[in-house]
Amino acid sequence: MMPRVNAEDFQLHVELVSYALTLQNQRIVDQLSRTLIQLLSAEYTEHVLKASAHQLAASDPEAYQWALQHVRALKPLAVAN
Repeated sequence: MMPRVNAEDFQLHVELVSYALTLQNQRIVDQLSRTLIQLLSAEYTEHVLKASAHQLAASDPEAYQWALQHVRALKPLAVAN
């Protein structure tokens, strides 16, 4: 079940994850993902990861490609591209 999160908080989470993805550091991304899963839910975290990836596709193609290759939840997006 998805938690109730307002749009402002969702966008904050997307920005945080997007920044973490630009660092291209697997440990940071994994820890942030685990934290979001523990605090909110796995389904919500997957939505945040996907929204972050879409944001990076336009703003930072290198980080976007890294994310597609290294973040398990985003691997289906890599197949679609």
